[in-house]
Amino acid sequence: MVATAAPGLVEPRAAENYDKGYEKLLKALKLKGTKVTARDMAEALFTRTGYPPNGNHDVATVVMVSTNRQLGQALIGYRDAATTVGPNGVRFQANDLITGAMIQDLRRLAKTLVVDGDVSRNRVFREIIAKPSEIDSSLENFYLW
Repeated sequence: MVATAAPGLVEPRAAENYDKGYEKLLKALKLKGTKVTARDMAEALFTRTGYPPNGNHDVATVVMVSTNRQLGQALIGYRDAATTVGPNGVRFQANDLITGAMIQDLRRLAKTLVVDGDVSRNRVFREIIAKPSEIDSSLENFYLW
């Protein structure tokens, strides 16, 4: 098949499937385009809301050097902080720019990043990564059907 005959022709590719809340989050953060990665979003989110991931105010460096698992954990930390009512109300929502629906979609994305583990893959959202051999297998099954 394609992957074994010409492995350089077929590359692993991700498909973009934004949830509604996440799409609104990207717009609220003024991020545009289909190639906005979870890292781009996290840096913009933490910067805009003033949230210091893991207590570190150097947001750009934290996001850049984090594995997917660490980035997911930082997003979980943000979600917890942005939904906890303290003595001064809820913090880290940039004057209600960040909504509950956006935070709910972040929870799903964070879980996906944690499951990725200690790799540094540039996820666009919660896309499924398809390997060339899996595509070949699916095509074989399709044509045999």
